[in-house]
Amino acid sequence: MPALGFRQKLRPMIDRLRYQVMHPLPLAPYRVVGLLLSESVVLSVPTFIDFLPHLYTVSGSALRPALTYGNDSLRLSKTDFVIGIPTVARHNQSYLLPTLQSLIGGLSSEEMKMVTIVVLIADDAGPYSPFVKEQCDSLQSEFPSELNSGLLRIIVPPREWYSPDLYTLPATFNDSPERMRWRTKQNLDYMFLMLYCQRRGEYYLQLEDDVISKAGFIKRVKEFIAENEAEDWLMLEFSSLGFIGKLFRSSDLTLLTQFIALFYQVKPVDWLLDLLFVTKLHRIRCRPSIFQHIGVHSSLAGKVQKLRERDFGKAQLFIPHRDNPPAKITTSLKTYMLYDLESAYGGENYYWALSPVANDYILFEFYSIINLIGFVVRTGNPEHPSDILNGSAEVLLKKQYEPKPVPVAQFSERGTVRISFNQPVK
Repeated sequence: MPALGFRQKLRPMIDRLRYQVMHPLPLAPYRVVGLLLSESVVLSVPTFIDFLPHLYTVSGSALRPALTYGNDSLRLSKTDFVIGIPTVARHNQSYLLPTLQSLIGGLSSEEMKMVTIVVLIADDAGPYSPFVKEQCDSLQSEFPSELNSGLLRIIVPPREWYSPDLYTLPATFNDSPERMRWRTKQNLDYMFLMLYCQRRGEYYLQLEDDVISKAGFIKRVKEFIAENEAEDWLMLEFSSLGFIGKLFRSSDLTLLTQFIALFYQVKPVDWLLDLLFVTKLHRIRCRPSIFQHIGVHSSLAGKVQKLRERDFGKAQLFIPHRDNPPAKITTSLKTYMLYDLESAYGGENYYWALSPVANDYILFEFYSIINLIGFVVRTGNPEHPSDILNGSAEVLLKKQYEPKPVPVAQFSERGTVRISFNQPVK
């Protein structure tokens, strides 16, 4: 059958499925020639679990997160946008922290109230695996205020969510058993994340754990939605790569998850999207891209993918701060090019220096007495993730009436130091 004829036949079928998902008919006994049929002969309507038959053999706990972190009590009503990010173990490097730092740093204080970011930590070894613990500890350490405010939420699927036959799947497209397991599990991860997020916001934005965003990306998303208000779209695209930057109405996630469930063992999710949108009438691309892929090492062992958006432009490599108290700043480090410390402290740029050696220092001397309630220092950026101060660097604090500074904190192995005092110090 010619491609055009196939598309013309497929479009009304997808539209009917979409309508049925959005407007389900109530189940009721049927009357035929005045006779009420008994329940035993009422048609059995397929459910979502029929597509995932392994869930029939496990308890209902397989349909809820095994672990959750984040204050949900402050997000009692739907937010405008829910951003879903699945993350899995990588053999070489994790990009999750710079991804979240970029997203959160690109939100204004008002936008933070209209956004919920849900990170799904996906490990088929179970919710108590070393990888899950490491990721939860890392996020709780790096983003305590975001978790407490409800802006950020962490979920971990139960082990029972994953089919026990992941390692024995029949091959499609001549894929190896390991690749079959990887992409099939990935589809299960997407489904769990979407099902969790579908009632938490008006729109759902799908991202990956190795991207950075443009500053003000939510503003651009809202503008593009308004520009296409009259269009019958199912998906707006803010990146051309894979399953990055795809926006759906949350009300359409039921259709999408059911479609993925039908073929989750057959094709990768981005190929399934191509099949769903074969009519090319339900997806609209936003240009230029507002998300950039920064990952190199895939979560599939041995796979390297240096995919980049050509129209993204220059990445923002720092989060500016313009409310630091006035201070005299000195350092023994040698500044690289024009990336000086004063500009970084003033929020105009980031600081870049040559590699430090023992006894190097950065000194902040405040011009007036301040009530210090805490501080955060982050090192490294998406382009240079290994240029960090690690656990060998510490922070010393000299209080007003103490003769010399005392150690108060050390940098983490991720290049960050954060401390909050129980009461202000001078």
